[in-house]
Amino acid sequence: MIFRGLMGGRQAAPGYEDVPPQQIAALSERAWLVDVRETSELTDGLGHIAGVRHVPLGQVAAAFADVDRGQPIVVICRSGGRSGSAARQLVAMGFEKVYNVEGGMMGYNWAGLPVSHDPTLRDVR
Repeated sequence: MIFRGLMGGRQAAPGYEDVPPQQIAALSERAWLVDVRETSELTDGLGHIAGVRHVPLGQVAAAFADVDRGQPIVVICRSGGRSGSAARQLVAMGFEKVYNVEGGMMGYNWAGLPVSHDPTLRDVR
């Protein structure tokens, strides 16, 4: 994996790493940042990360069916559970560089990192 060691991530399960919220900026320079929460959650109190791609958890398999398996993907949700599930799905689909944000948006907010409440989001493609 391209960020192992460099980003301080830890192997969470075969095929993906958990990374702290503070590492998102460095990861997103080369990886897609994908929020797997439901649409209504993206503009709630936790907000979302500016520039994130939105793919609800139930749509991950379909949304990533035609995406290059070498594309690095960083997944985030509210607390890390759904994004962990998305990470496992992506690994099962053959993605090689998958990262799950520890603590999700709760951890991201707790770390004092910038959030957006803008409803304009990017498609996964």
